[in-house]
This record gives sequence, structure tokens and C-alpha cells, in this order.
Amino acid sequence: MIRKSYTFFPMAYPLLAVDLDGTLLDSRGRVPEANRRALRRARQAGCLVALCTGRGLTESRDAVEHLGHDGPLVLAGGAHVAEAPTGRTLHRVTIE
Repeated sequence: MIRKSYTFFPMAYPLLAVDLDGTLLDSRGRVPEANRRALRRARQAGCLVALCTGRGLTESRDAVEHLGHDGPLVLAGGAHVAEAPTGRTLHRVTIE
């Protein structure tokens, strides 16, 4: 396996939105160490990290807590945006 080394420059983007299932989490629902490091580096570079998922808040809680994530959560396919630490709704779109 060839390992690449990446140099991180100051963030060109203020927000990094990362999907949970199949992207950040592996097939067992765990976060590989390489993904943890990448998130940590993005935060250290000043980037706001948002976790995104089709799941609802309750179904996402374990993964969010496991990551120690304290940024925004984009839930239910974008219909609900919440604060990770409190679960407080920041934005919600309902079907009328």
C-alpha cells in the first residue's frame, strides 16, 4: 500500500461538511483513525466542521458523541440543522 503525505495549508474554505454513513464512518459504524486526524487537522486550520446525515438527531447521537463533535449537525437530509452539544434546533424545514 502506498501512503501519501499531505501538507495542510491554511483553509481556503470556512466550512467542511462531511457525511457520516459510508464516508466518515466505516462499514462497522466506526470512525477510522485517519478520518479522526483529518477532522482534527481541519479544525486546527480554522475550518468549521459540520456532520451531515440522512439520520435524525436521536439516531446520530452515538456517532456524534463518539467523535466528540461540537459543531453543527445537518440532519434528516438537510431538513434539520442542530447544535451537537445541546441538540438545539438552529433551522428546520417542514413539509406543509
